[in-house]
Amino acid sequence: MFTLTLAAVVSLSLSCQAMDSPVADSSGIEGQVLRTNVKPGPVRQGEPTEVPFSATFRVLDADGKEVLTFTTDEDGRFKVVLPPGDYTIVPAEDTPILRPSTQQKTVTVPKDAFTELRLVFDTGMR
Repeated sequence: MFTLTLAAVVSLSLSCQAMDSPVADSSGIEGQVLRTNVKPGPVRQGEPTEVPFSATFRVLDADGKEVLTFTTDEDGRFKVVLPPGDYTIVPAEDTPILRPSTQQKTVTVPKDAFTELRLVFDTGMR
């Protein structure tokens, strides 16, 4: 009986905290990452030149401080909650692209909205 009562109190306490807190997931970034130049040689009609991929990315604030990391799914999709502000997205060093640390992308997150991104990274293949 004590366990059930304790669980009910904890649940009620968490519910009250959630109602008193501002909405924490009202802004951020979402979208898809792609690699380009995925096959050597000339591009043939009908062959894709960009493909989605899964990788890990670091998000840096305007001061260059890492605020979080995220990993895209197998279709390259992601959604990350961030407060409004300016950010830089940096691929992890093991990302299968050409010189990952040099392929940084900047983004501005507005208040109460998600910025839709299509991030394309170069594999270096020609």
